[in-house]
Amino acid sequence: MQVKKLGYILFVGAFATICILPVAVIPWQVEKAVGNEQLASFPELRKEDGNFNTGILNDFADYFADHFGFRHEMITLNDWLTEAAFKTLDSNSVLLGKDSWLFYKSTLEDYTGTNLFTARQSYAAAHALGLMQEYCEQNGIDFCFTIAPNKNSMYSSQMPARYAAASVRNAQLLKQQMEQQNVRYIDLFEVLSNSKEQLYYRLDSHWNMRGAQLAAQALLEELKGCEVEFDPFVTGKKLPHTGDLYEMVYPAGSETEQDTAYDFTYQYDEKFHSADDITIHTKNSEADGSVFVYRDSFGINLHPFLAQSYGSACFSRNMPYRLTAAMEEQPDVLLVELVERNLNWLLERAPELPAPERTAVAAADIRTSVKAQREDSRMEDTFCLTGSLSGQNVDDDSPVYILTETAAYEASPCGESEQPFTAYLPQNLREQELKVAFLSDGEWVCCSLID
Repeated sequence: MQVKKLGYILFVGAFATICILPVAVIPWQVEKAVGNEQLASFPELRKEDGNFNTGILNDFADYFADHFGFRHEMITLNDWLTEAAFKTLDSNSVLLGKDSWLFYKSTLEDYTGTNLFTARQSYAAAHALGLMQEYCEQNGIDFCFTIAPNKNSMYSSQMPARYAAASVRNAQLLKQQMEQQNVRYIDLFEVLSNSKEQLYYRLDSHWNMRGAQLAAQALLEELKGCEVEFDPFVTGKKLPHTGDLYEMVYPAGSETEQDTAYDFTYQYDEKFHSADDITIHTKNSEADGSVFVYRDSFGINLHPFLAQSYGSACFSRNMPYRLTAAMEEQPDVLLVELVERNLNWLLERAPELPAPERTAVAAADIRTSVKAQREDSRMEDTFCLTGSLSGQNVDDDSPVYILTETAAYEASPCGESEQPFTAYLPQNLREQELKVAFLSDGEWVCCSLID
């Protein structure tokens, strides 16, 4: 009986320890976010306005879910067991492919073609880039756009068989429109797919250093008109790399991949902290020319090759693209790099540039009105006009003009609403009565703007 009683005591003690320990260690545990998640902060008893926080219990539940002890170890164990038993992962963000390759689930719509751009959206995304190109060329700067392919666009053979690759994707639809609108574009899909090397990490969503090198060489051949070799900068050593997708599902794991190491001669300015900085400036006395690059996380591995190839370079993660800020750098070239899975940003985040003035059009007033907002702008002597043409019969390939009392300006056909438009107009027009004009069945029509 005593042995049996002792067994009960040990069982209860072990169970209580397992329940209490994750809570007991919270004050001493420094919790880090898994992947791109935002950890809940410790709940406040009162809100900023001084009133009692009636949702404090829900806030505390969120806080505990993000900070309980051994969270990373439990997440890791759960996914290890799920992978071993069911050949899948218990993750909303990461997909398990063949041979333990990991993929971003957010790329599935691109891969399967389940959310393709409409004809209007394809036109609008390319046209926004065309307006950026026009503004750059007016300022004596070359412009170029490129897409960093999704990992599963390059390695569909490693995707689970239950997902069928689409024959048409948004990147192709956008490319067709850019060709029609004469937007300068460098296609990295063909360049990377022709290589027999592994150019993307197995446990990460990005290209590896060799993939970035091949992409940079293709970009520089177009931008500088010459072939650039980076193999002399290879050190012969290998660097361990921990994949972003791996950290999401196995945050307590330690597996790494070996990556090629380079020894470049360019230098960062004194403000540099890491490759994740919003803005990075570099100099290289051994190279000539200058470049301004709007980039995303694919620029972490790409930017060293471009920095090595230009006398001065600026790399920015700002989005929306602030063209006036880029002009202050006075580069020879402005390059925009955007990953395939985020092409919809071209539709949602209008570039910040002065609306170009156009020849006035004779537009028939259709006696309707659309809602618009006039807001302050970060650009000097301008205001931002945003609105929506939802419900209007707008041709797929129609530009959008803002008509003033004496002039016409072209808006970017993008923004946060349905059938959006965005225009940065001279401040002296802010109080004027404005109209919006567009093509409907091939004819110019206009309607009033109401705030």
